[in-house]
Amino acid sequence: MEKVDVVSGKLPLVEHEKSVTILNLASCCPRWGSEQIDEHRTSLLDQSLKVNHDQALLIDMSQVTFFGSAFIELLLQIWNNIKQKSGAKMAICCASNYCMDIITITRLDSIWTIYPSRQSAIEGLTSKA
Repeated sequence: MEKVDVVSGKLPLVEHEKSVTILNLASCCPRWGSEQIDEHRTSLLDQSLKVNHDQALLIDMSQVTFFGSAFIELLLQIWNNIKQKSGAKMAICCASNYCMDIITITRLDSIWTIYPSRQSAIEGLTSKA
């Protein structure tokens, strides 16, 4: 898997571990405003459609320093794709303090589990409990 950046117009890094698809958003840009959303919306939605039943999608926000309302809308669109599949899950990990404040204020933490690390997220998403 190659690292990507927004300047070259490449897509966020997609990784797989166990039954979890990981979207590494900072691999292409640390700030997710309307311009970045417009550039990457289709690829992110396509990745969410590839998650099968009983699998999970993890949004890795490590090194993401900013996101706006367009990003929240995109997360909800991704969630709408995921929740249609029996047993499929979605979570967020590694959010900065700033991003965590937005997640809490907008109550997104009541929709998805927010994990402090990628490893804890993968463990939580793949546990049978």
